[in-house]
Amino acid sequence: MAESNDTAPVLPKNHWYIACASSKLRGAPRGVRILDEQLVVFRGTSGTPVVLEDRCPHRQAPLSRGSLQGHTLQCAYHGWRFDPAGHCVDIPSLGAGSPMPSGIRVPTRTAIERAPYIWVWMGDGPADVSRIPDIPQFEDLRWNQGTTVIECSALTAIENFFDPVHTAFLHRYTHPHFFRRALGGATQSSHELRATPSGLIAFAPPTAGADDPVPDRPLGLARFELPNHASLSFSLPWQRHHGHFFYVPETADRTRVEWLTTKYLQLGRRIRWRRKNAVLEQDRLLLEQIEKWHQRRGRSDERSVAADAITLMLSKILRLAAAGQWQGAHDSVPARRVVHFRL
Repeated sequence: MAESNDTAPVLPKNHWYIACASSKLRGAPRGVRILDEQLVVFRGTSGTPVVLEDRCPHRQAPLSRGSLQGHTLQCAYHGWRFDPAGHCVDIPSLGAGSPMPSGIRVPTRTAIERAPYIWVWMGDGPADVSRIPDIPQFEDLRWNQGTTVIECSALTAIENFFDPVHTAFLHRYTHPHFFRRALGGATQSSHELRATPSGLIAFAPPTAGADDPVPDRPLGLARFELPNHASLSFSLPWQRHHGHFFYVPETADRTRVEWLTTKYLQLGRRIRWRRKNAVLEQDRLLLEQIEKWHQRRGRSDERSVAADAITLMLSKILRLAAAGQWQGAHDSVPARRVVHFRL
């Protein structure tokens, strides 16, 4: 069902979403929420990740509160144990000689580990491994990794990522755009937008025409891949900086951002877990206040200007994708657009 312009769309389900970082799934089960489904993630003795519904079929207790017993997960309430396929294999309260009831099973989800994440297929049909998002140069570079939870819709959080103008104002002392504006004043900027079958690309400087290919190394490039992968790259004097942000909708108004950014100095451990990302923390504080207004007043009375073209195109793509219409309506979005604004 299509969403109205006054509400945030629910991201499409037939995709892979991140359950958690690989490094955060060790000796205990972990509860996660994706698209309002409560799931439990754990590793059996084989080390392979398993995802079940986080609910014991006995008395609805969360299995994420349980413990690992060999290759099985034991419920913390009455000790029922479930194998990686979700089948109940032990009920401690059964008397001697009592047969195991048949057909007791916890629903499962397909899970795959592809460093540095555990991915879960949230669709109803067969899982398509080829659709797991790629992280270019992951093995070749050193990264900072972390998680930030924002009490706002995924649409609001993703729109914020693709809003170039806010960076010079909100991200005081944390973003290059702030320092550039503070030292040299506002400058005229131009970005080129291109819709793609899987999302959009925004980059600077623009090409001369629609027939020109996207440059291999533009000064800055941001890409969105459905359903929730935003990435960026930009040139520094000494290297190319890359970032990947996966906006996992836990509920309609709560988003978990799984982020991965290259270290500004390629030294030390290959992956370093960081408790906070200063830029995302500045975003979080403001977006949570914006979400309160969205819940109170909706979005229909928001006003936009030319500089908002990127977020407006992105919003349209997400709404069409949520309604299952993006592939058929891809041609309804301009294939190329150049946006001019002061930054």
